[in-house]
Amino acid sequence: MSKISPARSIAVLVAALIAAAPPVAAQEADPTRGAPTAAERAAGYALRGDTTLFVFDPALYGGPQGATVPSRVVVTGAFRGWSADMEDAAYQLVSLSSQSIWVLPVPNAGYAAVAPGSPFKFRVDDAAGMGRWLDPPAGAPNVAGGNHVFLFGVTPPRLVAELRGERAVWVRVTGAERPLRPEAYRITRWDGRDVPVASVLPNEAETALLVPAEALATNQVYYVEMPGTTPALRSMARFDGLWRDIASTKLLGAEVVDQGNRNTPIRYHTDIRLFAPRADSVRVYLYDGTAGAERESHAMRRDADGVWETALPRDATGDWYDFGVFGPAGPGSEFTNQTGVRYSDPYGRVSDDSWGRTRIARRTVPATPLAAGRPAIEDVVAYEVHVQDFTDRLPVSEDLRGTIPAMAMPGLTNSRGEPIGIDHLVRLGVNTVHLMPMQEYLHYPDTTWAAAFADDPFMQAQGVATENYDWGYRITHYMAVEGRYRRRGTEAGAEREQFRDLVQAFHDRGMAVVVDFVFNHTGENMEGRDNLMTFNGIDKHYYYRLGDDGAHIGSYGNEVKSENRPMVQRWLIDQCRAYVEEFGVDGFRIDLAGQTDEQSLRAVRAALPADVIWYGEPWIGSNDPDFEANPAWDWYKADSPITYFQDDARNAWQ
Repeated sequence: MSKISPARSIAVLVAALIAAAPPVAAQEADPTRGAPTAAERAAGYALRGDTTLFVFDPALYGGPQGATVPSRVVVTGAFRGWSADMEDAAYQLVSLSSQSIWVLPVPNAGYAAVAPGSPFKFRVDDAAGMGRWLDPPAGAPNVAGGNHVFLFGVTPPRLVAELRGERAVWVRVTGAERPLRPEAYRITRWDGRDVPVASVLPNEAETALLVPAEALATNQVYYVEMPGTTPALRSMARFDGLWRDIASTKLLGAEVVDQGNRNTPIRYHTDIRLFAPRADSVRVYLYDGTAGAERESHAMRRDADGVWETALPRDATGDWYDFGVFGPAGPGSEFTNQTGVRYSDPYGRVSDDSWGRTRIARRTVPATPLAAGRPAIEDVVAYEVHVQDFTDRLPVSEDLRGTIPAMAMPGLTNSRGEPIGIDHLVRLGVNTVHLMPMQEYLHYPDTTWAAAFADDPFMQAQGVATENYDWGYRITHYMAVEGRYRRRGTEAGAEREQFRDLVQAFHDRGMAVVVDFVFNHTGENMEGRDNLMTFNGIDKHYYYRLGDDGAHIGSYGNEVKSENRPMVQRWLIDQCRAYVEEFGVDGFRIDLAGQTDEQSLRAVRAALPADVIWYGEPWIGSNDPDFEANPAWDWYKADSPITYFQDDARNAWQ
């Protein structure tokens, strides 16, 4: 039997679909049984029974040189994590030369593969042999955020529930009738315990208040179900209704306080605070180093806003510490009593290689400002640079290679006597240095890294196998400076002053400093690994966007939840303030900023001086459909809260 290629199999299936199946589309339906209609071509897909047929019409993607002429086409979107991989045969379209279109049938019964409201785009290998993204064509009827949207405007049946109090659960029913009978709903705790519904009180056309017959525990996970629907609608009772109104202005982390009384033996005390609204109890443990048994521990007290706190009657600078955070079991709960893990402080100023404890440090005195002031955004000429890349081959001593101090060293030259290092940047004439991530980011232990590349000749030839190399977009401690960048032989925490001195060196030469920040995801969940470091254990439900099963969503392991979370929004503000006020940086480039809601980005900008430089990426929205559906949160270009990288200009330069 001869083998049939995947492309040939797809072409045969498409021919059968077009010939035999009547088209059913969310847009204009074609009464014939022929090829995709003009509306379907513009939308980028057609419905054929339980199959979604992706349709790419090159003629719609015209430009100054005429229609796009691809050699290969793939479809990608939220349903495949926005992968840019052109080699995955499962998402490659085949060319139907008889109709001048490319197509890909995807089995999609019950919309299990591609859900209603899913954004998608086409990528092509064009005549230049380079894969590139294509924006939807002009006139496409289903566009939002610069993407095609599958079943745009269609509302599938859905139930969303919010826990509002001990005797209040708020529900919203869309795409189906909202019943007002108590027996139409069922409230079940995560462990299967049913709680009867005593009454249902309507609010708006889609919303109602469920009043349970007994008090609910407001730190537990509950589910609400409508068993009379087909299929039964079900939703976790989210905590948004409790948490969107909780905020605190107290300083978080470990703060050494000078009480100003020089005539008392207790001139200083150290406040330690952690925000953990669902915890039952929290304990702080103190140590003499990064390893070894605890020296002391203290129970912390909870205030009305979910802040746990204690005060040490001394200057605790240099102590190492972490937390035991104890709370209820259930989906999404990874508290210390479930995992046995103690968690480090997300506000910790010093982290020694991400894993384990953080160290108490005082605030750093910032660099002096640029003499001529920060450049306006339209005047920025930036040089993007990675500290390790820039310094690991400079002619400096071994303890300086790959470090922050090496970057600030003047007077270095190459074998031809030409200036290199910081003097090279001066010679280039740039007025801004854009540093790739400088916050403490995830490095796997050196032994783990070496083992992973032990049989990889390419990575060995590139030096990556021995350097434990990473660009840095896996931040673990956002108030800390990357510890691997400090001069070898100096103690943990010295990187703070070294980074401040680097900012000063650039300022002294008339260059502003922009730092790459990664608001949208953390290094706790990367490459399929779940690392218990900070937010996962302190309370995953508060800090991340989750599915109804309590698991992370997101194309990069997790998504930080900035909307409906005032204390996450404040955490964004606090880290930016820290780098401006403690180090003197001049601005921020926000990685994948489209996953941080518009209002939080506006709040961050408003909290800092007006001349701070801001820019970032609009690409890639959230995998949370409620985020994407809310125009006050989701943004792209027309409503951008920051200056953004323009992909059309980038493609032209490329």
